[in-house]
Amino acid sequence: MEYSDNEILKAIKNQQDDKVLNNLYDSVLPKVKRYICSNSGNEEEAYDIFQDAVLIFYKQVALNKFNNAFKIENFLFSISKNLWINYILSLIHISE
Repeated sequence: MEYSDNEILKAIKNQQDDKVLNNLYDSVLPKVKRYICSNSGNEEEAYDIFQDAVLIFYKQVALNKFNNAFKIENFLFSISKNLWINYILSLIHISE
């Protein structure tokens, strides 16, 4: 079952997020995996990065700082992408 962004936000705020969390993993994680695996990463790294993105998203929602103008799927993908870029840059910096 797919959930609207409003349903996802409401479920998280009411701490009834099990089903919506599974939905986010099913819908967004495959896109994150494709991006990371095509940019020098692997599935395990993609999963870790996505988990970090979900935590950032949850924190934004819990603190009422999430901007409803953003689609949740796009927000999670963008956060994942930025986390991956930062991770790769940190590896480059360490190797120098």
